[in-house]
Amino acid sequence: MAAAGVAELEISNINLSRLLSRLSSIILSPGPEHELLRKSNLERKRVGAVGSSHAIAINANGSQNLDYARTLLLQLEQQTAAIKATNKRQTLLADLADRKNLVTKLNERLYQLSEVRN
Repeated sequence: MAAAGVAELEISNINLSRLLSRLSSIILSPGPEHELLRKSNLERKRVGAVGSSHAIAINANGSQNLDYARTLLLQLEQQTAAIKATNKRQTLLADLADRKNLVTKLNERLYQLSEVRN
């Protein structure tokens, strides 16, 4: 992988880490932002898609944080596939699998909050 590709991979990796950290603190941790999510459909839409069955309708409202996290994951998976060093590639793919599970968990929690409100 070329130096430019490695730098792009690292930047995407950092962006995804920051985004997932922020979303985890908002969606999974109790606090004022979590309470706002529970009460406000608009806030849930702003944070991310409210479950896969609702994704098409919500995506029409613009870019969503969880959708962006999914996009970053996909880009990172594609970039990681180009890494020739097997050990490094496998380590990165395992990390991406953990992050994909976190995105799924965040999406499920956001969907639960939506169902409680409805």
